Amino acid sequence: MIKTLVLTLFLFPALIFAQVNLKPANLLEGKITILIPENFRKIGEEEFRQKFGEDVIPAMAVSDGKDVNIRAYENENNVKVTQLGRYVEVSKKALQKEKPDVNFLESGVRDVGPVKVGFYKMTYQAIVSKSTAVFAYHFLISVDDKSQLFIFTCKAEDRADWEPLVDRMINSLKRN
Repeated sequence: MIKTLVLTLFLFPALIFAQVNLKPANLLEGKITILIPENFRKIGEEEFRQKFGEDVIPAMAVSDGKDVNIRAYENENNVKVTQLGRYVEVSKKALQKEKPDVNFLESGVRDVGPVKVGFYKMTYQAIVSKSTAVFAYHFLISVDDKSQLFIFTCKAEDRADWEPLVDRMINSLKRN
């Protein structure tokens, strides 16, 4: 009985997140397609400014309505595919200056079919609630030699549940 209860408590969350339905989202006037959770809703401009304290509204900002967010920024930074690794390192250094408490977990460049994806994973303390640790998974691609940055965030304690979903999203990236 106890063994069944323990297994259920540990496996149930994993099963829920493994079965999240994804839907396509098109960005850059249809040049990129990525799958995102279908139950996520768009974050309005005012809510976005309150939540993130940023004036630059991303091309896409969606949320589960609680603590999980996905943003996509269409940047004007010149980044060729061959420069993704260097761009990741420069971005990490800039974040280190901005957030001295950042702890980088993993970074690099990987192939997703014909698309190269730069990425870095980290944890840091939330701006609003210093007692809350955040897990962030940044990933980017080069489109027409410009960077397209995606940012996924959730509570650090929920990382194990959400990270496989972000990997599914990254693996769904397509250049149209």
